[in-house]
Amino acid sequence: MIRRKCSWRTTSRRSSCKLPTFLREYDKVARQCAAEGVDYPRYLLRLAELELIDRERRMVERRIKAAKFPTLKSLDSFDFAAFPSLNKALVMELARSEYVQSPGQVQ
Repeated sequence: MIRRKCSWRTTSRRSSCKLPTFLREYDKVARQCAAEGVDYPRYLLRLAELELIDRERRMVERRIKAAKFPTLKSLDSFDFAAFPSLNKALVMELARSEYVQSPGQVQ
């Protein structure tokens, strides 16, 4: 398999690198890093972090779309009045997942 060398000289070559966030953000991040006096390795690290965050976001979006859920729902739209015995405060606390970090039992 022959791989093309990735070059930033032309837009068509930049898009062949499959790093869309790099392509979209490199100039803005470069200006920010120059203003802050950030060295080149840290500049690349910032770009890589942005790329990873964006890839994870797109992956979640693809998986939700592939699951073909009828509608997207959240606890904000849940009707707690329909279930008066359900403790809304406890459900919201559990949804924050703070119990994972702290030792002890969930009450």
